Amino acid sequence: MVMTMPPRPRAAERATLSGHLTTEDENAYLERLRGRYPDWRIERTGAGLVARHRTEEPDARQERAGLRTEVTAEHVELLESRLYVQRALRGDGAHPH
Repeated sequence: MVMTMPPRPRAAERATLSGHLTTEDENAYLERLRGRYPDWRIERTGAGLVARHRTEEPDARQERAGLRTEVTAEHVELLESRLYVQRALRGDGAHPH
């Protein structure tokens, strides 16, 4: 009897099985995030993601109060939660538009 190994899952299947978003899913998630937070310019970097506020300038007093003009995260879900907090701190309401 010859034993054969089952075929290896494709990259997308491996990502799903490990609990990570596929690149295609992450891109779609990122576009939805940009729509929910239009005041932020969201970009990929070598270290993950960065969101920079489009109109506010850095201010030391606001930074001490937790208001950031730049937010970083390793993955899109974490960035979403950090932007959610920034929206709430600004009094814009925590619920997406």
